[in-house]
Amino acid sequence: MLKIGDRIFLANYGAGIVKEVGVIDDISEKEEYVKIFLVFDKMSIFLPKKKLNTCRYRKICSKEDMKKNIEIIYTEPEDIEKNWNARYRKNREKLQGLNINAICCALRDLYFLKLNLMLPQGEEKILERAEGLVVSELSMVMNLKYNEALEKLRNENILKEMNNL
Repeated sequence: MLKIGDRIFLANYGAGIVKEVGVIDDISEKEEYVKIFLVFDKMSIFLPKKKLNTCRYRKICSKEDMKKNIEIIYTEPEDIEKNWNARYRKNREKLQGLNINAICCALRDLYFLKLNLMLPQGEEKILERAEGLVVSELSMVMNLKYNEALEKLRNENILKEMNNL
Protein backbone atom coordinates (compact mmCIF):
# COMPACT_ATOMS: atom_id res chain seq x y z
CA MET A 1 0.00 0.00 0.00
CA LEU A 2 1.23 3.47 -0.79
CA LYS A 3 1.98 5.96 1.96
CA ILE A 4 2.86 9.65 2.10
CA GLY A 5 6.37 10.32 0.81
CA ASP A 6 6.61 7.21 -1.39
CA ARG A 7 8.37 7.89 -4.69
CA ILE A 8 6.80 5.94 -7.51
CA PHE A 9 6.81 5.66 -11.28
CA LEU A 10 3.34 5.48 -12.84
CA ALA A 11 3.04 3.88 -16.26
CA ASN A 12 2.39 6.54 -18.92
CA TYR A 13 2.79 9.39 -16.40
CA GLY A 14 6.32 9.17 -15.04
CA ALA A 15 7.70 9.71 -11.57
CA GLY A 16 5.68 11.13 -8.73
CA ILE A 17 5.51 11.54 -4.99
CA VAL A 18 2.60 10.44 -2.83
CA LYS A 19 1.52 13.69 -1.17
CA GLU A 20 -1.65 12.70 0.59
CA VAL A 21 -3.76 9.73 1.56
CA GLY A 22 -7.29 10.54 2.65
CA VAL A 23 -11.00 10.54 2.05
CA ILE A 24 -12.97 12.57 -0.46
CA ASP A 25 -16.48 13.25 0.76
CA ASP A 26 -18.51 13.06 -2.42
CA ILE A 27 -22.25 13.75 -2.50
CA SER A 28 -23.08 10.09 -2.98
CA GLU A 29 -20.31 8.42 -0.96
CA LYS A 30 -16.99 8.74 0.80
CA GLU A 31 -14.02 7.41 -1.10
CA GLU A 32 -10.46 6.81 0.03
CA TYR A 33 -7.82 8.15 -2.36
CA VAL A 34 -4.12 8.67 -2.87
CA LYS A 35 -2.91 12.05 -4.16
CA ILE A 36 0.24 11.84 -6.29
CA PHE A 37 2.22 14.83 -7.56
CA LEU A 38 3.66 14.07 -11.01
CA VAL A 39 7.07 15.63 -11.66
CA PHE A 40 6.93 15.68 -15.48
CA ASP A 41 3.46 17.18 -15.88
CA LYS A 42 3.69 19.27 -12.70
CA MET A 43 0.22 18.25 -11.63
CA SER A 44 -1.46 16.11 -9.01
CA ILE A 45 -3.72 13.17 -9.67
CA PHE A 46 -6.11 11.45 -7.31
CA LEU A 47 -6.27 7.67 -7.48
CA PRO A 48 -9.05 5.82 -5.66
CA LYS A 49 -7.51 3.38 -3.19
CA LYS A 50 -9.85 0.62 -4.30
CA LYS A 51 -8.44 0.87 -7.86
CA LEU A 52 -4.74 0.94 -6.90
CA ASN A 53 -4.40 -2.77 -7.63
CA THR A 54 -5.28 -2.07 -11.29
CA CYS A 55 -2.86 0.87 -11.60
CA ARG A 56 0.54 0.06 -13.02
CA TYR A 57 3.24 1.57 -10.84
CA ARG A 58 6.56 0.68 -9.29
CA LYS A 59 9.01 2.15 -6.82
CA ILE A 60 11.60 4.56 -8.23
CA CYS A 61 14.74 2.70 -9.31
CA SER A 62 18.06 2.88 -7.46
CA LYS A 63 20.94 5.16 -8.48
CA GLU A 64 22.87 2.16 -9.78
CA ASP A 65 19.97 1.01 -11.97
CA MET A 66 19.39 4.56 -13.19
CA LYS A 67 23.06 4.90 -14.13
CA LYS A 68 22.91 1.69 -16.21
CA ASN A 69 19.80 2.93 -17.99
CA ILE A 70 21.18 6.42 -18.64
CA GLU A 71 24.30 4.83 -20.18
CA ILE A 72 22.01 3.16 -22.73
CA ILE A 73 20.95 6.58 -24.03
CA TYR A 74 24.52 7.44 -25.00
CA THR A 75 25.27 4.18 -26.81
CA GLU A 76 24.98 3.66 -30.55
CA PRO A 77 21.57 2.32 -31.65
CA GLU A 78 21.69 -1.25 -32.91
CA ASP A 79 18.71 -1.68 -35.16
CA ILE A 80 16.25 1.15 -35.71
CA GLU A 81 13.00 0.30 -37.45
CA LYS A 82 12.99 1.88 -40.91
CA ASN A 83 9.22 2.27 -41.18
CA TRP A 84 8.38 5.36 -39.12
CA ASN A 85 4.80 4.23 -38.49
CA ALA A 86 5.88 0.88 -37.02
CA ARG A 87 8.65 2.63 -35.06
CA TYR A 88 6.14 5.15 -33.70
CA ARG A 89 3.81 2.39 -32.48
CA LYS A 90 6.67 0.43 -30.84
CA ASN A 91 8.02 3.51 -29.08
CA ARG A 92 4.56 4.53 -27.90
CA GLU A 93 4.11 1.06 -26.38
CA LYS A 94 7.46 1.35 -24.61
CA LEU A 95 6.46 4.70 -23.13
CA GLN A 96 3.21 3.28 -21.76
CA GLY A 97 5.03 0.65 -19.72
CA LEU A 98 7.00 0.58 -16.49
CA ASN A 99 10.31 -0.57 -17.97
CA ILE A 100 12.76 2.34 -17.70
CA ASN A 101 15.24 0.34 -19.77
CA ALA A 102 12.81 0.19 -22.72
CA ILE A 103 12.04 3.91 -22.36
CA CYS A 104 15.77 4.73 -22.41
CA CYS A 105 16.22 2.59 -25.54
CA ALA A 106 13.40 4.47 -27.26
CA LEU A 107 14.93 7.78 -26.21
CA ARG A 108 18.36 6.72 -27.53
CA ASP A 109 16.90 5.83 -30.91
CA LEU A 110 14.90 9.05 -31.13
CA TYR A 111 17.94 11.16 -30.17
CA PHE A 112 19.90 9.39 -32.91
CA LEU A 113 17.22 10.09 -35.51
CA LYS A 114 16.96 13.73 -34.45
CA LEU A 115 20.73 14.19 -34.54
CA ASN A 116 20.82 12.78 -38.07
CA LEU A 117 17.84 14.90 -39.17
CA MET A 118 15.72 11.82 -39.77
CA LEU A 119 13.06 12.33 -37.09
CA PRO A 120 9.60 12.85 -38.56
CA GLN A 121 7.54 15.61 -36.99
CA GLY A 122 5.06 13.09 -35.62
CA GLU A 123 7.79 11.46 -33.55
CA GLU A 124 8.86 14.75 -31.94
CA LYS A 125 6.06 14.34 -29.38
CA ILE A 126 7.21 10.81 -28.60
CA LEU A 127 10.75 12.15 -28.09
CA GLU A 128 9.50 14.86 -25.71
CA ARG A 129 7.43 12.34 -23.77
CA ALA A 130 10.27 9.79 -23.53
CA GLU A 131 12.66 12.50 -22.37
CA GLY A 132 10.13 13.70 -19.81
CA LEU A 133 9.53 10.24 -18.39
CA VAL A 134 13.25 9.54 -18.04
CA VAL A 135 14.01 12.96 -16.59
CA SER A 136 11.14 12.74 -14.09
CA GLU A 137 12.63 9.59 -12.59
CA LEU A 138 16.21 10.83 -12.95
CA SER A 139 15.38 14.04 -11.07
CA MET A 140 13.95 12.02 -8.17
CA VAL A 141 16.82 9.54 -8.08
CA MET A 142 19.47 12.28 -8.15
CA ASN A 143 17.50 14.78 -6.02
CA LEU A 144 17.64 17.42 -8.76
CA LYS A 145 15.08 19.86 -10.02
CA TYR A 146 13.39 18.71 -13.21
CA ASN A 147 15.01 21.38 -15.40
CA GLU A 148 18.47 20.69 -13.96
CA ALA A 149 18.13 16.98 -14.69
CA LEU A 150 16.88 17.70 -18.21
CA GLU A 151 19.82 20.00 -18.96
CA LYS A 152 22.33 17.50 -17.58
CA LEU A 153 20.79 14.66 -19.58
CA ARG A 154 20.91 16.67 -22.80
CA ASN A 155 24.52 17.73 -22.18
CA GLU A 156 25.64 14.26 -21.07
CA ASN A 157 26.80 15.76 -17.76
CA ILE A 158 24.66 13.41 -15.72
CA LEU A 159 26.97 10.44 -16.36
CA LYS A 160 29.92 12.32 -14.86
CA GLU A 161 27.90 13.02 -11.72
CA MET A 162 26.65 9.45 -11.51
CA ASN A 163 30.19 8.10 -11.86
CA ASN A 164 31.17 10.11 -8.78
CA LEU A 165 28.61 8.27 -6.64
